[in-house]
Amino acid sequence: MGKRNHPCGCHPDLSGENLIMEPLIRKQRTRLLLGKIQSFFLLFLSSAAVGIATGILDSLFGITLLHLDAYRSLYPFLTIPLLPLAGIIIIGTYRKWGGNCFYAMNNVFRAAFGQKEPLPWRTIPFCMGATWLTHFFGGSAGRIGVAIPIGAVLASHMRKFIRGRRTMHILLIAGMAAGFGGLFQTPVAAVFFAMEILAFGRFENDAFFPALAASWSAYFTASELGMPRLALVQHEIIPVHIGVIFILAACGILFGTVGGSFAWSMARTRQCLTYFFPDPYRRIAVCGAAVAILSLLLHSGRYSGLSLSLMTAAFTGGMIYSSDWICKYVLTLVTRAGGFQGGELMPVLCIGASLGVLISPLTGLPPSFMAACGAIGVFTGATNTLLAPVCFGLELFGWDYMPWFFTVCVVAKAVNFNQCLYALQRKNPTFWNWNS
Repeated sequence: MGKRNHPCGCHPDLSGENLIMEPLIRKQRTRLLLGKIQSFFLLFLSSAAVGIATGILDSLFGITLLHLDAYRSLYPFLTIPLLPLAGIIIIGTYRKWGGNCFYAMNNVFRAAFGQKEPLPWRTIPFCMGATWLTHFFGGSAGRIGVAIPIGAVLASHMRKFIRGRRTMHILLIAGMAAGFGGLFQTPVAAVFFAMEILAFGRFENDAFFPALAASWSAYFTASELGMPRLALVQHEIIPVHIGVIFILAACGILFGTVGGSFAWSMARTRQCLTYFFPDPYRRIAVCGAAVAILSLLLHSGRYSGLSLSLMTAAFTGGMIYSSDWICKYVLTLVTRAGGFQGGELMPVLCIGASLGVLISPLTGLPPSFMAACGAIGVFTGATNTLLAPVCFGLELFGWDYMPWFFTVCVVAKAVNFNQCLYALQRKNPTFWNWNS
């Protein structure tokens, strides 16, 4: 009687020892599979829990910020002159009680790259309070610098339930996606942003599902609590024509260069201000005074806070001045480099939208459509990401614009000189990276 063939084609000797070991091996494999399934569901539930908690905090922060922004817009001459005093309070509070929480985004990157200790809880109230003060008193800033740390802090404190460095890294990505998705109400863009912002060009497939679970959980939670999405409407129908592609590619060069220069300028402005004003109190007071004076002289606070009125004007045919984009550009540099808290994404969107409207007569394309292309193009150039701004634009303006937005963002990414607003982003060497 011949020997039984093994599945791999060999002819093993089925001795008594092998007959005993095969059931043990099958049992071990089954146990390993069940362990992986259990870990997957634990990670899924943890990500969803982080998303729900992040959505609650995002809505609290975001809705309060919108009310503060609206009040400041009504009384700019009562609030904006107090910006230097608000800056001194921010620095004093951080130095006395906040410690290293001042560098919240850098701490998030370090945690994602292997920092063993969880991010401190006090990061959340300090980031939220400092950003509220910055916006209420007229600093030109955004809000992503709070959204991302909120989700990351909550995720980092799941260590008691989650084991393994790799699993913790995935959960931190999920927390970052939750912060973005809950605040901006763009859950798909949030997933790609959380993955691209850490290390451009390297997608970690096992983080997709947890990040999506956290992002959607935060989105639905914040939405139910009243967190609004950016009210930007786009109804223009753009014909499919090769000439449009060439025009948008040329615009992508402009938008990517502006975004990359903004990221580069932010780092250099911080260095210069630190050199000339080594005392953080003096630095933030001087920058606060400069921003306050310029904000009041330049259209009475048009460029303060989120500048939602500027964004609305870009998409509704309102008045857009030729100096809008550069004014927002400079005031945001001074505000953030001077030590005020917040973020850069909303200012970047304002810069791109107003620049897009400005060049629309040269392109022959509708101003609101060019505003959308400018917003996501400068977003790409400033953050060194690609799929996140594409999805961001599609979620805000409609998926019919995929070919146009993708064209703009690909070109903008190619010409941004590998610059990023976040210095700890791990970049792949490219032809355009002058530092490689």
